[in-house]
Amino acid sequence: QKSDTEIGNHKGKESDICMVGPGVHETHALLRQDKKHHRVWIKQAEKDCRILVNGDAITEEVELFHNDRLVFGSTQLWVFQNPKEKGLEKKKYPPITYEYAQEEIAAKAGVKVDS
Repeated sequence: QKSDTEIGNHKGKESDICMVGPGVHETHALLRQDKKHHRVWIKQAEKDCRILVNGDAITEEVELFHNDRLVFGSTQLWVFQNPKEKGLEKKKYPPITYEYAQEEIAAKAGVKVDS
């Protein structure tokens, strides 16, 4: 298995993870794994690749944690799962729904969301 994973659209060369949607570049993001310690980081493939982690835009490499919400481009919403993350069994997580993630993004953008 590779320690680096490429995320991109299906145009041009094929990425390891392909997704189609507005704003998803041919090569959009790179995931890096530390398999020994079960850690994962994400970074933009290019400066203009839009990636949100828990509603915050990233501009440099960021470590991912279990249940982090990821947005690629404008419409691709994913939840990162790492069942081997250390200490996972001691943590409690809110139920992650599409609405939860959208409200999180809106709140970080300064939009008031009434629950």
